[in-house]
Amino acid sequence: MPHDAPAITRILQIAGHQHGAIGRSQLAALGVSAKQRHLLRTSGVLIPAGSATFRVAGHAPGAHQRIMIACLDVAGIASHRTAAALHGIGPWTLDHLDAHRPPDVLIRRASGRYRAVDARVHSTTWLTDDDRTEVGGIPCTSVARTLLLLADPATGVPGDRLRGIVDGAIRDEKATDPWLWWSLERLRRRGRGGIRALEAVLRDRAELGRTESWLEAELLRILEQAGVPLPICQQRIEADGSFVARVDFLYPDQLLVIEVNGHRFHSSREQLQADARRRWQLQQLGYRVLEFTYDDVVSDPMHVVRTVRAALAA
Repeated sequence: MPHDAPAITRILQIAGHQHGAIGRSQLAALGVSAKQRHLLRTSGVLIPAGSATFRVAGHAPGAHQRIMIACLDVAGIASHRTAAALHGIGPWTLDHLDAHRPPDVLIRRASGRYRAVDARVHSTTWLTDDDRTEVGGIPCTSVARTLLLLADPATGVPGDRLRGIVDGAIRDEKATDPWLWWSLERLRRRGRGGIRALEAVLRDRAELGRTESWLEAELLRILEQAGVPLPICQQRIEADGSFVARVDFLYPDQLLVIEVNGHRFHSSREQLQADARRRWQLQQLGYRVLEFTYDDVVSDPMHVVRTVRAALAA
């Protein structure tokens, strides 16, 4: 078998689409027996990487491969924070998660396959085709199901952070309010965690207005309570008739822009470059730009008030 070029080619083809990973069941489907699998291991073609999964030689380990191995190990799909990082929603990146926690994987409870060498395995009795998708070749929960999982009090995130994640997903056009309402009704089942929390976020968005985030509303509340004049919200800025940016807040007389961002700490390099280019364009037009993070607004509101007051006075 180690010298069976056609079989090895098929193995390499499958692994090439799975970030260098292949499952034992996939090898069996190719007609690879247990003895042949052993020969492939001893010859260095297959490297054990999980309870039922192998890494194929020549593929360097990485975050994507680790997630794929976790999924193949339990016949599941990436979920929770791992799926959020794959979709690009929330504050997480794959590299950050890879360094701090095993991948989250969701399985059908009826499957009975819970053993995984390196994964946080979650189970559900309800997982339809609409709840599944692929990102970069990795099977994972859809954006809507991912948000519902993140809303679950048992495994998810606090309500204020959930609001920021939902706001970001809609801002980045990964979801829309009507679609999330439709998905919520479809997923609404007795005893399912996260329904109430996600519904509360969507109701808050409907009452507040879809162009503002919870974080933006909180900044306005802080400024108002401190007696600071309130800025214009969601202002479009142009130069010579061309669009430059839509800013969170603007004091037009002082040419002062305020931006709030709940996820910048974990932004991608491309997003950081885009933010820097946008900031530079605004500065070239004479605008001063203040930027506040989630922690600034929530944990140190007086810093926000002092900074805005000083900028207005200047």
